[in-house]
Amino acid sequence: MTNNRFWLLLALTVAGNCWLSTARDIVLDNNGRYNDVLVSVSQNIPEDWELVQRIKDGFQQASQRLAVASRINGSRSFAFGHVYILVPRSWSNQSVDSSATWHTEDAAHFRVDQRGSQIPNTVQPGDCGQPGLHVNLHREHLRDTSAEDLGKQLVHEFAHLRWGVFNEYNGALGPHAFLHQGRLSPVRCSASITGKFGHKDTGNPCKVDRVTLELEPDCRFILDSAQTAQASLMYTTYLASVRQFCQPPSGDPDFDHNVAAPNPQNRRCYGRSVQSVMLEHADYKKAIDGSETDTTVNFTVVQPRGARRLVIVMDVSGSMGTNQGAPLAKMKIAVRTLLLGLLEDGIQCAMTSFSTSSTLLRDLDPLDSAAIRRDYWRIVAGLTARGSTAIGGALAAAMELLGADMNRPSKEDTGYILLLTDGIENHTPRYTLAQATAIAARTSIVVDTVAFGSQADKRLAELSAVTGGKAYFARFNSPANDLMEAMSDMVRDRVDTSQKPIDVFSTPVPATFTEHVVLDESISKGAQFTLSSPAVADIKNADLRVVSPSGVEYSSLNGSNYLREETAGVVSIGTEGKIEAGSWTIHGVRKSRDLPKPTNNGLSLVVTSRPTDAAPIILDGLVSPAKLVLRADTRVSVFATLSQGSELLSGAEILASVESDTGVDAEFKLLDDGFGADAIRGDGVYSGFVPTQVNQVREYNVRLTASKPVSRVSTAGKFEVTGVDQGSLSRTPPARIGDLRARISLGSRAAQVGLEFTAVGARRMEGSASRYIVWLCTKPEPLASSSPPDSSSPGCSNRTLLNSSIEAAGSPISVPVPPEALSGLSVTVYLAVAAENSDKILGQLSNVASVQTSLPDNLDEVERTDETGDGLTVLAIVFIAVGVALAVALIVGVGIYLIVKKKNSGTTV
Repeated sequence: MTNNRFWLLLALTVAGNCWLSTARDIVLDNNGRYNDVLVSVSQNIPEDWELVQRIKDGFQQASQRLAVASRINGSRSFAFGHVYILVPRSWSNQSVDSSATWHTEDAAHFRVDQRGSQIPNTVQPGDCGQPGLHVNLHREHLRDTSAEDLGKQLVHEFAHLRWGVFNEYNGALGPHAFLHQGRLSPVRCSASITGKFGHKDTGNPCKVDRVTLELEPDCRFILDSAQTAQASLMYTTYLASVRQFCQPPSGDPDFDHNVAAPNPQNRRCYGRSVQSVMLEHADYKKAIDGSETDTTVNFTVVQPRGARRLVIVMDVSGSMGTNQGAPLAKMKIAVRTLLLGLLEDGIQCAMTSFSTSSTLLRDLDPLDSAAIRRDYWRIVAGLTARGSTAIGGALAAAMELLGADMNRPSKEDTGYILLLTDGIENHTPRYTLAQATAIAARTSIVVDTVAFGSQADKRLAELSAVTGGKAYFARFNSPANDLMEAMSDMVRDRVDTSQKPIDVFSTPVPATFTEHVVLDESISKGAQFTLSSPAVADIKNADLRVVSPSGVEYSSLNGSNYLREETAGVVSIGTEGKIEAGSWTIHGVRKSRDLPKPTNNGLSLVVTSRPTDAAPIILDGLVSPAKLVLRADTRVSVFATLSQGSELLSGAEILASVESDTGVDAEFKLLDDGFGADAIRGDGVYSGFVPTQVNQVREYNVRLTASKPVSRVSTAGKFEVTGVDQGSLSRTPPARIGDLRARISLGSRAAQVGLEFTAVGARRMEGSASRYIVWLCTKPEPLASSSPPDSSSPGCSNRTLLNSSIEAAGSPISVPVPPEALSGLSVTVYLAVAAENSDKILGQLSNVASVQTSLPDNLDEVERTDETGDGLTVLAIVFIAVGVALAVALIVGVGIYLIVKKKNSGTTV
């Protein structure tokens, strides 16, 4: 990582609107080549060097095709420059070029697995123009796809990942056709792509409902094999002629964007073309000379060598001893959990503490036995708090333990640092935090940070951002479960699948309680039940009892893995090996009636377990942006996935909790409905906006809890509110409507049109909007914007649909369009809706829908009865061919039978 890159990332982080994803770490050099592209091969895939060659062939083809597709208006073309392929530690090193340094599976831009969808896909939770997180590729798909086809698919996914554009086709849910200029038109881009409507399995003509004008559910637009259209790669990669992206409308049907098509690109990007979005990216600010780019890709195959190395850096300054030492006790509980239960076997671990200066507690040694782990823990248990806070010096000492030369930092310097601190740097004996951060950015050392309480140094998130680490916020005086969750999250993405710690359940609890926790089959191995409190007095009279689904009891009386450490504030029960899947019951009980009852100030229950197979179900999340000033036009989004391998699970129930030092500030559901903060319905990414009630200048932690289909707990990370513009914030508009649909009824009387959409709130998704207004235009272009067309727009008008709406945000709305609004307009009418609140503040314009009051001009063409045209599917052709072959075989067989029969009877023919 160069110095320039450090300052660029630092500036982006401070700006507060950066999207913290791996896509941003791809470096575009001055020659138009993308470097530091990382492809990881899952640890679950057995040794397969042919797969590595397939990856190389695909990216070489992708580089050549990217150079063609990325040239816009004579700009410089782009290509792939240096691609790293990370292979598992378990493979032999016969074809490995070098050891992995910064290359880790959780930082990979393209991730190859052998589970999940075989169709390449990009995890893309953000708004239009915001890059994706990573691309999922399936092993079998790579092996079964030609390099040429794979190259085009990689360009398609890279456009999602880098430039934040969306698909120009719809999935199985459709729609696959829409009304446009009096005709039923396919959802395609560009309009020059030819084909015909037909049944997806047989290719037979489609049926059209002549009342609703809807196609039958299995109707698709079947592409002709021979094409001349060159766009768009976001619509299809399977046509040989297609090699470009759609451009802003200019009169060229081969390239022009289809602004009226109801597809994700138009819904998320307000009708803008893919090229329009690309041109707004920083890549095109440096691509003005139109030079050709070398498309030769340099590949380096890397492999992890040796055990992971970690330095744990703990703040023991005086402030950690306040409130009777509860903050220090909370940190000890979390580090104990890390040392005894979460860190993988064999990891090289060192520990330091710091206050006025840094102290080496334990040099790098492998954690390869329970006894050594206990030795580490005994050192932590004896820490006391005093002195100042010298964060920069502590960070420098940790980097030196990992072998870094502070005067000559290098990307060959590797390892991990976990830095926990509650204070602001107030002592700099060697290096300031800013100086140490700049040096760390020039190495491959990853620094995870925990800002412990509201007074912690706000620059910790910047340190994590520029080193590829994770930044967390933990409450200062509270139960330890949030800090324990952070420890699990830091380990989970960096270890082999079999050793991933999975947080199943985590919550503050009263002195006596009963909880039921389901351990599913994917993680029913080595479960750990931990009751803890930073207030040691509270744990003295607290005890734990666990009952398995079949009734087996684990407690102090009959549990060989029962552990009680009152001085550490912990009671835990562990299990070994494979255990029962199902509902486990956990009881919190008073240890003795003769002891004082716990005060309930800090008790928490955490349940963790480990995978039983190669693909545990994992909850993960993200907060964006990491830092912001709250205004009407800014917002914090939270995203989560529940995944098994590369497969994202649908139908989940996920709750987000926003916490600060004052407690839980807000709770809200994350949804996968393609609405509000959610980009695409049903894609397995669950999204939501942080409510506007979270509006204080402070740091916040976002916790995630999944209750369906499995129980999981995780953290999405932290964000910081650096300022609040109250005047602007009071003018927060309703959310944008993103799921507008039009319903038509042509009946015997006058045509009726109804609109269906999801209600929004007075402020984004909170409360109820006061009014919904529909705009109607004779052309779609005036509605392809975030703002409604003004009164001077020709062919446009507007009507109020609902006044004083009582529908709360998230409720379905179905409302008729006034018949008079449709009179005098052309055959096809284009509509969009916006919500208004009681302060007369109007939200953004919705997606565009279209209707018409007569049958489509091409209805006979769609329902044509000839079944032998070019649009037949491959399956239909196969059925016909098989049928012909069977018929011929039958005729020949009958003929032979007759000849043989006649010969046997002595008759000639």
